Amino acid sequence: MGNWKLWGVIVVYAMVVVAQIHWGIPGPEHPFTYQMDEWHSLQSIRYLFNYRSVNIEGTGYITVLFYVLAGVWLIPFWLAGFINPPAIKSVIDNLPMQFKLFEVLRLNTLAWGILALIMLYKLTRDWKAVALFAFTPIWLALSGLFKHDIAVAAATLTTLYFCLGKRWKLAGVITGLAMGIKISLLPLAAIYVGSGILFKRRLVIGVVIMLAAFLLTGIPDIFWKSERYLVELKANLVTSPHQDGNIKLGMPVAQYLIGHQFGYIFGYFMYGLFWVSLVILLLKRGKNREEILILGGLVVFGLSLVPLGLGAGSNRALVLLPFMVLVIIKARRWPAWLLAMVLTAQIWQSANILTIKFAPDVRQVASQWMMANLPKETVVGVENIPIYQYLPDAVMNGSYKYQEVNGRLPSVVIVTNGEQAQRLWKKSPKLDLLKRLKDEGYIEKMVFRPQVWGNIRDFELANLIPTPTSISFYVRKGLGLEIRAK
Repeated sequence: MGNWKLWGVIVVYAMVVVAQIHWGIPGPEHPFTYQMDEWHSLQSIRYLFNYRSVNIEGTGYITVLFYVLAGVWLIPFWLAGFINPPAIKSVIDNLPMQFKLFEVLRLNTLAWGILALIMLYKLTRDWKAVALFAFTPIWLALSGLFKHDIAVAAATLTTLYFCLGKRWKLAGVITGLAMGIKISLLPLAAIYVGSGILFKRRLVIGVVIMLAAFLLTGIPDIFWKSERYLVELKANLVTSPHQDGNIKLGMPVAQYLIGHQFGYIFGYFMYGLFWVSLVILLLKRGKNREEILILGGLVVFGLSLVPLGLGAGSNRALVLLPFMVLVIIKARRWPAWLLAMVLTAQIWQSANILTIKFAPDVRQVASQWMMANLPKETVVGVENIPIYQYLPDAVMNGSYKYQEVNGRLPSVVIVTNGEQAQRLWKKSPKLDLLKRLKDEGYIEKMVFRPQVWGNIRDFELANLIPTPTSISFYVRKGLGLEIRAK
């Protein structure tokens, strides 16, 4: 591991992650994370250590190993006095301590990310492959959040490495542990079995070891929480895809994902190189067992995304990234100038997408306008559920009182992502609210929009950076509410 170029890539990657570590974490200005999945992940750690399960309302659900390891990660920081989790008595209590806690949790994501890069290097022995992987838009965006996603990629690459090695039983343990990170890694079982067939190993004993490791570390509560597992699987595989018919894409979902969104989240140049590499690898028709296993992994993970419909995009598509980079590297020895051009394009696209994190957030800008223009006693109308509506910080931190728009509307109503709803959805509660506002004589007094890179539809549906693309203030006519000019 003495390759200085590899460690140069890792250091630059770590610097980019640390640079965005404070974006959207709880603090005095806003009590909840901007990415609410992080809040649910923290709840999962709390519930796991208090109730021995994460299959409880308000948590991340299903497998437990990721949360066990995250809880263990917190211990040295707790012993060193940097954090004190028991000092947080409720979800909005002790915000300075929550700020520190999420710093530590996001560093846990960075640790998973570094592990992924090291394992990719061990698989390819090529620092350029690591660079292509590390500076992908989806990888850099998700590396700044405390979620499963980066750990999923690290677990995938680690499993591949051991499946291609000679320690078959250990590979079974690693595969079982990897599946315990997140249920979406169940296709790794097919990769493990495939490697056993390709390399003529003792299949039965290996599968028994793999399943035992998965049951013990991933889903140990399945015997008394089985109904919760069934509910969650139904929500992901049955309920969510039914929403695809409500979206205005102008094309089939698969065409949109493959032809549009994947280029946005993986980087257009690298994504194009992947397709060329895939054709080259398929035309080889060789008997290289390593290449067969990589292509098989790409197929099984691709098939696992099909039932999700539009949900197969965004962060869930990250499971494809390790295989895409491996296909590129295995296809042929690419000219250095071509890889340099693709890498430069990757960095340029990633920088443009991430720029929004380093600009004043639209929720903060809207809050400043509220403080300067709306009387403090103003009650604003908001949609249900407020914590998921990307509302201005001034609403979420209690500077203004709010009421949900279920009955009579207040004089001022805030609608977030209303323009998105009009662009993308055929019907939704947000569209119903916009129609009601129009019918009851409200006017759009002010609207705030962030500067996003590329196609706004791809930005919104990819959701790599959870931010509203519009925050609109609607005011009822004729009520004498004076709002000072901006």
